[in-house]
Amino acid sequence: MTKQHIDGQSTFGIFQFMSSMTVKMRAILLVWVGLFLLGANGIDIAREEYLKYKKYLKLVNKPAVKSIKTKYGDIFDCVDIYKQHAFDNPLLKNHTIPLRAILDGGCPEGSVPIRRIRMQDVLRAPSLYLEGKEYAGNVTYAGDSVHPQADTANHHWAIASLEHGQYYGTKAALSVWNPQPVHTEMFSLSQLWLSAGPYETLNSIEIGWTVYAKLFGDQKTRLFTFWTGDGYKPPLCYNTICPGFVHTNPLVPLGAPVEHISQVDGQHYSITVQVLQDTTFGDWLFLWEEGDIAVGYFPKRLFPILGNSPATKVEWGGETYNPFHNLPMPPMGSGHFPSEPPGKSSYVSWIRVVDTNRHLIDAPFDLETFSDVPQCYGIEDPRVNYGGEAGDQSTFGVFLAMSSMTFKMRAILLIWVGIFLLGASGIVIPKEQHLKYKKYLKLVNKPAVKSIKTKYGDIFDCVDIYKQHAFDNPLLKNLTIPMRAILDGGCPEGSVPIRRIRMQDVLRAPSLYFEGKKYAGNVTYQGDSIYPQEDNRADHHYAVVQLKNGKYFGTKVAMSLWNPQPVNREMFSLSQFWVAAGPDATVNTIESGWMVYAGLFNDQKSRLFTFWTGNGYRGPRCYNTICPGYVHTNPHIPLGLAFEQVSQVGGPQFGQTLQTAQEPRSGDWLFLWDEDDVILGYLPRRLLPILGNGPATRIDWGGETYNPVHDLPLPPMGSGRFPREGPGKGSFITRIKVVDTKRHLVDAPLNTVTYTDKPGCYGVDDPKVNYGGQVGRAISYGGPGGRC
Repeated sequence: MTKQHIDGQSTFGIFQFMSSMTVKMRAILLVWVGLFLLGANGIDIAREEYLKYKKYLKLVNKPAVKSIKTKYGDIFDCVDIYKQHAFDNPLLKNHTIPLRAILDGGCPEGSVPIRRIRMQDVLRAPSLYLEGKEYAGNVTYAGDSVHPQADTANHHWAIASLEHGQYYGTKAALSVWNPQPVHTEMFSLSQLWLSAGPYETLNSIEIGWTVYAKLFGDQKTRLFTFWTGDGYKPPLCYNTICPGFVHTNPLVPLGAPVEHISQVDGQHYSITVQVLQDTTFGDWLFLWEEGDIAVGYFPKRLFPILGNSPATKVEWGGETYNPFHNLPMPPMGSGHFPSEPPGKSSYVSWIRVVDTNRHLIDAPFDLETFSDVPQCYGIEDPRVNYGGEAGDQSTFGVFLAMSSMTFKMRAILLIWVGIFLLGASGIVIPKEQHLKYKKYLKLVNKPAVKSIKTKYGDIFDCVDIYKQHAFDNPLLKNLTIPMRAILDGGCPEGSVPIRRIRMQDVLRAPSLYFEGKKYAGNVTYQGDSIYPQEDNRADHHYAVVQLKNGKYFGTKVAMSLWNPQPVNREMFSLSQFWVAAGPDATVNTIESGWMVYAGLFNDQKSRLFTFWTGNGYRGPRCYNTICPGYVHTNPHIPLGLAFEQVSQVGGPQFGQTLQTAQEPRSGDWLFLWDEDDVILGYLPRRLLPILGNGPATRIDWGGETYNPVHDLPLPPMGSGRFPREGPGKGSFITRIKVVDTKRHLVDAPLNTVTYTDKPGCYGVDDPKVNYGGQVGRAISYGGPGGRC
């Protein structure tokens, strides 16, 4: 590499190599630098052009409910989520954002939905509400099981388990059924368990669905969580009944009925749930659906063991409870054995665990299965079928079993059924007991800023997020909820941050803003490349690894962050992934990563971006929210944000995890942030005629540069070093994964190819090895640019 090449990489270091240029070249360059420093503010344009630009700014900059100015000078306007520029696209006419809410309307900003506990709830089950009891009777333990064993037929399981390991979470899709226990004291559930510690002081987190009339007052299938930090000794609590679980989601309440229920030999439905330890705070997150929507979390303070170490056991399957030994046990799952033909039994699918490298991977194949009453409940793995008919399955079929009972037993059962039908509201209790219950209700039901009554009769109170019952737990004194926001303060409810476009932006780059152009000049295509190639001059250049001719529903990577410095504002340098499908002329692509592009952002900072095209790079084809199309949904993390921490050659290394994945139901393509898969927004399927209706056929990872000024050296890519220079110097992309045809996130295949069109300026290295650990499937790329 020559001295000229090195100098060309310094920030605006153009003056240092001007001695070799002609007078004309120097003049042109000085004009460009002057325009950069002025931010285009001083440009004199015709009034007609000015009015045109002003009209455009009025169109794209929507009315703000709040504006946030960053230390970098950007202004992010908090825009009504349904008034953002995306909805100016005619393809999105009448488009509804799938908020994936369970609770219609949701709660106002700063409040969360808490299911109201009423007097009939306490009267029906005082031990559950007042003492936090899950298990009745004298509990003993068998072996290292996390399941309390009562003296006879009480709790029963059909489960698959993974033991003696180290796990930081698990994720699974639970098929949803509505088994009908014959008595209100019984329950039937499907869940995942994550636990650690000896059985006397066991820590356990349990999440899934349950049918439990004693707890909820009906036989509906409902979402629940359960936890214990001390071996199932009280308090041990469902949902938010006992203080501990911190609810954060205004739209998804605990205890809500799951509406779509699977039918034997008919349509099947499932819910995806995940528990995951947050790497920064050590809390255990409860995440909902494939998009990993945060519902809330269990603070690490609740768990003496899980708060400071990984789980050592994970389980998936079903459980039932029957305290009446003369009554048939309730059905589990669908009420059918896994040995029956497909379409009949219950299942847990897409089972994954978070390993010691904090990677979400498919669960190992060495699962153990366990059923304590195999004649009633069955369990089979592969991945995992369970359930059984047990006793009589008819709803409230207790009367069918009465013929074998004594008169006293029948009387007791009839009283229980009567209590259930009355909702316990007609019970007469001593005044002292009534006052005790009333005091409890006042403690747990916090003042509501809004109340929502569902069609099922539940009342969800929107409670100040910091006044929910969780904060009555002395372990959570002075706890601050980690909002995990990047934009200080974030945007108010119902609005999202949109980077404001100013007049100097339009004056600086009218083609980018008006026409959504990424590529200038006459574009032609080469072979099956997704990269437009100019008229063989030095314009766009690549160093990438390509995965071709497959079917992929997304990709997830960790990109090292750098801050290469192009010597001209018209140039850019970026790192990204490309997800593409279709022939060259109508190719659909989704591209996301970081870039340095003064022509777009008016500075040389490394910034988050997305880009898309639905018609072969013909307009509109847009960055971020400049053109209508991409729908932003996250109130805290904006597109166009500047990365504060960037890697240094031979010094600290920083990275960012990004993902795009097609949502299987809507067909939209989600844009996800960080290892926790925080949803930033999405590209509606209507924008992408090919990707909206099928998988991607190609994914690329690597770097790209652009230089339209042909007499100037090419900009550096990544770190500005070649991959061959080794660790700490070259740029890299690690933990490369793809979403396969089963919608599983798996390590990228090894049948990739490398491509660089300027090997003298940029290099790419693909060892075709999965290193595992924090590295996984990895590539390196980059180079100094220059003249080659």
